[in-house]
Amino acid sequence: FIFDLSGNLLNTADFSSLGSSYFMRDVGSSGWLLKGLSGSVWKIWHIDTAGALRNTFSNAYIGPGPYYSGLNNGSFVTNEITTGDINLFNTSGTLISSTNAWTDPDGWSYSYVGMGDIAGLAGGGFVVLPELGRLAVGGAGFSPYLYFYDNALNLINKVNISPGNITIYMLVGMPGGGFIGIGNTD
Repeated sequence: FIFDLSGNLLNTADFSSLGSSYFMRDVGSSGWLLKGLSGSVWKIWHIDTAGALRNTFSNAYIGPGPYYSGLNNGSFVTNEITTGDINLFNTSGTLISSTNAWTDPDGWSYSYVGMGDIAGLAGGGFVVLPELGRLAVGGAGFSPYLYFYDNALNLINKVNISPGNITIYMLVGMPGGGFIGIGNTD
């Protein structure tokens, strides 16, 4: 269902013929990205603002989980939960670059277990949780850091949030800038 800023229904679109979509992320003025299964293959579908299919992406770097995000320049990123890798794709879905948050020379040393979510930022770049910290996957029970990357995968800032003792599960960028995280303190 596609709504305007006043909450008026503008359009509906049915994507059931593509497969089973499970996650949705914003790609700014170019629409949004759906992620889901088509048969047994994970795919990302780029949908324009009117609800029409623009492109379909499928490769070895697109797997289960909600950890992907569109960027303000139309490209998108995915991360690999068990390795710390962040993969950058152009608007055609071609892998153009990768980096590893866990071994970034500008990052912080930590006993990483599993990467968390990733969210594109309106002003460019993205924020990522290099460690989700969930106890269920052997983590410390809190998210220790936030890492900020530019659209070329350069680490531009990092913030230690471990004193807050929070576990952030999901991130989403806000249209006016910044981002929102959802989690808990236990």
